[in-house]
Amino acid sequence: MFYGRGDGRRSGQGRGIGSNRNSNSGFGPGGSCICPNCGREVAHQRGVPCYELKCPACGSPMTRKGLNNIGSTGTDDINNIPVIDGEECIGCEKCLEVCPFNAIRMNAGTAEIIADKCRNCHRCMSVCPVEAIK
Repeated sequence: MFYGRGDGRRSGQGRGIGSNRNSNSGFGPGGSCICPNCGREVAHQRGVPCYELKCPACGSPMTRKGLNNIGSTGTDDINNIPVIDGEECIGCEKCLEVCPFNAIRMNAGTAEIIADKCRNCHRCMSVCPVEAIK
């Protein structure tokens, strides 16, 4: 016999994120991935980040449905996207190459993040050799 609130799989209340395996909310093991460019939706593949999938219609990187930014919980985190310090940036373009959302461009030899394309995956931060991205 199981006592307590449970984890959503047995007799508990099931109020946690991901408690419904067939949920289409975009959280937990269920949900779907969506293309930010054309809006095409595909079922989420457990264990595979959505941004590693390419849209079957247009080839763009997918993003998790219901999330504005990777790592976000559905709130608008546009103010929490990485920021590039223009004085520290050496223009190596490593961040440009690693960004799965094409959210970085070069402007006068300095990298610049395009806020409405950034999904906060932080890949750019991990490859910057001078830590100019914070």
